[in-house]
Amino acid sequence: MPPLPSPPRRMPLALDLVDPPPAARRRPPNLVLRVPPALAPPLSARLPPSSPVALASPVAASAIVSAPPLQDAEARNAYPDGPVDVYGGAIFLFSEPSRAVAAQYDVVINVAREVINPFAPASSSPPPTAATTTPMTVSSPEYIFVPWEHTSKLTSDLPYLTDVMALRAAEGKRILVHCQCGVSRSASLVVAYVMKEKSWDLNQAYAFVKRKAPAIGPNMGLIFQLMEWGRILNNQPVRDADDSDSESLS
Repeated sequence: MPPLPSPPRRMPLALDLVDPPPAARRRPPNLVLRVPPALAPPLSARLPPSSPVALASPVAASAIVSAPPLQDAEARNAYPDGPVDVYGGAIFLFSEPSRAVAAQYDVVINVAREVINPFAPASSSPPPTAATTTPMTVSSPEYIFVPWEHTSKLTSDLPYLTDVMALRAAEGKRILVHCQCGVSRSASLVVAYVMKEKSWDLNQAYAFVKRKAPAIGPNMGLIFQLMEWGRILNNQPVRDADDSDSESLS
């Protein structure tokens, strides 16, 4: 009869005694079980289903960052009932509009580089491939195009855009502000407008717009630029990007 195979070798578990601090030496020592890395379960197995992994962030928890970012499908359907009135019947927020929807407004502000003018002829050239800071305006309705990307610097355009919005609103006109999905770039412009009109800080203005349009969620790069916009409105020195990254919202 051939010899029986030897049982598989088990990796030992190390039990270490941790010496407590002097003030706690009357208590029994703590036992720490150290599991060798080969036996430790992967991180995904230690998290409950659909549980996001919390990463360290320079921004403190607040209303601005409390909601998780929308997935692409959710973002593209952020306005199932059409444009949302976010400010006094004058400022409306929306995703990319059709020609029929855009025609219902006196002013259309498009801040998405990749979204074409719905009133342009079908044979018109595609939108520019690089962002510029010179808005393009055409008539009937008034159409203002600023080709922002998700990484664009917004603050140089905000004085012009917020002034135009305030002027047209004072004239009793209805203004549609949109990007592609209506949750990041166009939302940032509307928040910037509310900050200026209400003399509010970023948290107040963001919470105000968020109540009207719950789907909004500008990326953190745009949030930091809105913080910079708040300093501009308050005539405070504008900080470098590195300083902004370390500042927290409270």
